[in-house]
Amino acid sequence: MSTLGLIAVTLLYIYGPKKESIKWLLFTMSFAALYDLAHLIANVILPAMKSSQWSNSSLYMALTKANPLIIVLQGIVTPYGFLMFSIVDSELMSRRTNNRLAVWLLFPIVMMCAFAAEQPDLVVDYRVLLLWNAPYYLTTCFLLIFAYIKEKKTKKKTLRLVAACVIVPSIVVNFALYNVVRVFGFQVNEVEYFYLSGAIVFSINILFAIRFGVFGVKIKFEKQLLDQTITGVASGTAMLNHTLKNRITNIDMLASRLKETSRLLQYEHINGDVELILAESKQMMQMIKRIQKQIEEVEIIEDTDNLIDIVSHALHANRNLFENKRISVTMNDTAQFQILCDRVHLQEVFNNLLRNAIDAMEGENGALSITIYENKKYILIDFTDNGKGVAKEAVPKIFDPFYSTKHKEDNFGLGLSYCYLVMRKHGGKIEVASKQETGATFTIHLPKSRIV
Repeated sequence: MSTLGLIAVTLLYIYGPKKESIKWLLFTMSFAALYDLAHLIANVILPAMKSSQWSNSSLYMALTKANPLIIVLQGIVTPYGFLMFSIVDSELMSRRTNNRLAVWLLFPIVMMCAFAAEQPDLVVDYRVLLLWNAPYYLTTCFLLIFAYIKEKKTKKKTLRLVAACVIVPSIVVNFALYNVVRVFGFQVNEVEYFYLSGAIVFSINILFAIRFGVFGVKIKFEKQLLDQTITGVASGTAMLNHTLKNRITNIDMLASRLKETSRLLQYEHINGDVELILAESKQMMQMIKRIQKQIEEVEIIEDTDNLIDIVSHALHANRNLFENKRISVTMNDTAQFQILCDRVHLQEVFNNLLRNAIDAMEGENGALSITIYENKKYILIDFTDNGKGVAKEAVPKIFDPFYSTKHKEDNFGLGLSYCYLVMRKHGGKIEVASKQETGATFTIHLPKSRIV
């Protein structure tokens, strides 16, 4: 079952985010899978070779000597890997501290390997092993649970719960069957219990992966699907726009000729209808141009700009709308960042978010706060309003092309899709947190690698 876990984690690493914690989990499951390899060698390969012409071969002798080493490595390295995974995933310490711990925590492993190498058959003293395995496993469980408790963001908290529910049972099973059973000499069918518990844990993994995603993979699949949807919509809409523009151009040309003819022939009674046709064709052309502008491929032209300055310009451009609805606006301007970005597109993103907030706030007590801050990976900009919020069922679809909660004739549901594309082009992302009737917070994430 550890092999299945290794396959699952490998897929996580290939298709999921290339996080440091995933690398440690892949490292851990690689050594945990050695249990399956040792079992295969001892119970299948060696018996088959012994009863054949390979019984006196150098390969048979090498496998016979290597199998105890494989078991020793699995038992010694696995707790270290789980502990390092939990340290990195909890995000409690800096990268530099994590690297130092990765070296210091190797000390018991080196000592155990040196001790085992001196024994005739690579015998491990499981009592000594238990003395440091137990603290390693207990610390791992504590960090996973503590990281879940301290997490404030709902989506990330769910992922931490999944990690704890997947990893902690695996640790308990491994510790009980590998350490406790050997130290106290309990008579159990170790292989049977190991595979039974492994099957249960693996089933839990699958259920959680389907329902919530594991370590961010479901989120990435959803983003890939959204990217493909936006690309498909952009392509199809561009073709439709081109066709409609050609037809409207023809209508406009024919209507203009009809207007000139009616003027020459003095058919005053049809002039009003012709004017209406021209006005409608002009309106349709403007709508098509607006749609095309929002769905065409975003091209980023990067330059160095001040983030506060870009946000301030977006606020200034919308000041009349704020004044008309008597909306109070606050912004912290202490977080100064010079960043490499496309100012035009980024300011348009801010414009979209500001107008959405204005539309969401009704009455005279509207309030919008803009907060700029940073974490380990991103510069974050929160746009928080006290408007009507976003319905729970609308949140997963909020960035989909042509999806809108405004139900206005001149709204095409492309503004947030455009924001999503611009942030992806900048290597960042946009997220929303909302409760209906209490307001919404849209958060822009810009990678700190863009700071100059």
